[in-house]
This record gives sequence, C-alpha cells and structure tokens, in this order.
Amino acid sequence: DIEPHIRHIGDLERLMSKTAVGKINPREVMQLHRALTAIEHLQKMLTYSEHPELLKIGEGLNPCASLIQRIQRDLAPEAPTDIRKGNAIAEGADTELDELRYTVRNSKDILLAVQQREIERTGITSLKIGFNNVFGYFLEVTSKWKANVPPEWTRKQTIANGERYITEELKQLESKILGAEEKILEREILLFGALVEACGDYIQPIQHNAQLVARLDCQLSFAKTALERRYCRPELDDTLAINIHNGRHPVIETH
Repeated sequence: DIEPHIRHIGDLERLMSKTAVGKINPREVMQLHRALTAIEHLQKMLTYSEHPELLKIGEGLNPCASLIQRIQRDLAPEAPTDIRKGNAIAEGADTELDELRYTVRNSKDILLAVQQREIERTGITSLKIGFNNVFGYFLEVTSKWKANVPPEWTRKQTIANGERYITEELKQLESKILGAEEKILEREILLFGALVEACGDYIQPIQHNAQLVARLDCQLSFAKTALERRYCRPELDDTLAINIHNGRHPVIETH
C-alpha cells in the first residue's frame, strides 16, 4: 500500500540542497509538492499500523501542510523548468500579475471599451483611439466636435481635420500595455523567489522526512524480499543449540 507513495517522493535531500542555495527551478518545486503530498498520505496510513516501528515513523513525518498549500496556490501545475519561459506562477496567485496578464491578453478590447465609454460620456460619435511612437495612445477628435472635449483631456497635437488628446487613464493603460510583457516576467521571477525562500524555511523538517522515508523504504524492500522468497526466522530451542555446539547439525525445518 505504501510503495506507490514512496515512488512519488524522489530525492528530497537533493531538492532541499538546491533550495538552500536558491538553485531549485519551478518544476523541481512542483516535485517537492508531489513529495510532500505523498508524505502526507504515508503519515495517515502509518497511524493505522499496529507495528510500533511504523507508528514511530508515522509520528515523526511532517508533511509541511502549509508549504503544500503555498506551492499549490503559487505555482502553475505545468510550470516550466526555466522561470524565464514564463507561466510558472498560477492564475490567481497574485493580483498584480493577473492584471498584467489580463492587459496583455485583452489590450484591444480594453481600449475599445475606453473608446466606447468616452463616446457615450462626451457624445463625440467620431471619437477614435490611436497610437504613434511620439505620443503613445491618444484620443482623436475631428474639428466638428472640439467643443465637446472635456476639460480634463490634454491636447497634444493638432492635425489637418482635428485634434489629438491624452488622458491620465490612457497614459496608465499605455504604461501597462507596452511594458506588460517585461513586467510579467519581472513579477514572476520575484514571486518565485519568494516561494523558494518559503521552501527554505522547511529545510530541516523535510530533511528529517527524507531520513524517515529512507528507513521506511529499506524496511519495505526487506519485507517484499521476505515475502517473495518465503524467508522466515528460525526458532532455536535448547536441544538444537546443544547439538550445534557439539558439532551435530540437524536439518532445520522452516514453516
């Protein structure tokens, strides 16, 4: 029953040595999550054992439940090996990261929504949002509608048939959209660094888990071998011991 869970644990001591120096990657952190989850199952199973040694191991295991929850919350299930490939941090783990991702995925729709809202607010039916490398995003208004321009808009350029304006909202959107990809990567690296640091707080209990699981794995190996080869422990009585001492070696029957 415990063998499948042990198979999911892997080399915990190696993972924690990489954590200690900050060299663990996202996929390895997800392996740590799988290992701790397996240890959680082992602990529950061992508490029902009638064998004192197994009970003792079960009592000594620490699944680090809060770390399991932290990794599950912060890390994407299919996290890449290299944090710089992106998409290592889970959706919903960080509000700022979610907003940046939403901006990148929906930038066109966001701008159209702003345009439609300003048309309804000002009554300027020909209003358009444009972009150039000099002013970034801007609101373009034909000369016919200049009188409807709100006072909070800032005029930036006069064109042949109208004016171009910017607003504080458009400047903020521009900053988000144009720098979103770079900011997403920076944010993911920052969040993953914080997660690795949190893993580092559990080095001692996880290394202790590794020692207990190694002992359990060794005992499992002995038990399987004994069953497969029908090993048994011989019972020696006084007569047998005397015969052996006197050089006579009777056949020892096994049961």
